[in-house]
Amino acid sequence: MQLKLGKLPPVQEDIDEAIQFTDLVPVILPVPPSAYDGFSEAFSSLGIPDGDDRVLYPMYGNGPDPTVQPPDSKKGYGNCVLAAFAKFITSCAALVGKKVVFTANQVIDIYLKLSGGDNGLNISRTIDYAIANGLLGEKPVAKVYVDPTNLAHVQLASYLFKFLVTGIQCTDQMQQAFKSGGVMDGTGTVMGGHGIVTGAYGDFYKIKTWGGTLRLNDGGWAKVDELWVVASQEMVQNAGRFCPQFAGNLLDAMQTIADQFCYYRATCATVYDDKLKPAAIYQKPSHFMGEPISNCPF
Repeated sequence: MQLKLGKLPPVQEDIDEAIQFTDLVPVILPVPPSAYDGFSEAFSSLGIPDGDDRVLYPMYGNGPDPTVQPPDSKKGYGNCVLAAFAKFITSCAALVGKKVVFTANQVIDIYLKLSGGDNGLNISRTIDYAIANGLLGEKPVAKVYVDPTNLAHVQLASYLFKFLVTGIQCTDQMQQAFKSGGVMDGTGTVMGGHGIVTGAYGDFYKIKTWGGTLRLNDGGWAKVDELWVVASQEMVQNAGRFCPQFAGNLLDAMQTIADQFCYYRATCATVYDDKLKPAAIYQKPSHFMGEPISNCPF
């Protein structure tokens, strides 16, 4: 089974210019529990057996996928970033009792337009596009960067916001562990970047990818190269469900900072303006240039 990758490398300038999680947390941090599983809560909220990934977290064409129509001769696309964003939307909706699942063709079609073909995507700039224009029915308020090496902040962000859009350097051992039901331990040869969603920590970190679940130990987590809180509309409208003690204040702060730093864009073209100008590794989709939001393809 060929599992596909497609996350383009993070751009340090994007990280440096983003809202930082350290900007939002107070001096005295709330203490998260030693273990938390947002995915289990999402399944429970919908009355679906925990771990029934076929129902909530399908492949979305990021590998062999019999749901792709017509049957996919390529046996998968490098659309892991958009697939991860789709699973993030599903997770947030499920937590408040809504079942939102897309078809593989919905995700693939939008991915091909965003990437200008099957060229992969950059996580940060995909989120920026969603903030400016909406994407798969979600128009987030803001994004916040979490240092993946600060494990205290990783756990706090995971507890407060439940689901984190994550980039990881995928190794051959990671793919083998997924196929065998094992644990990613960070060993092996790096094959490329991969977009995933993190939704649990404790003895292991738990992620959703390739239509299933994978556990990461600390060695596996060390391969994470970017980590983002995305303030979804469900979080804004249901802050109390995500973290009654604290999340509402954080969401307000994120909204204020996002407004101050002009994270909203007026046109498709300005999503890729000088500030967000792609590096050489990023293919700027030519079909975005000069088009007003009303003419965007999604």
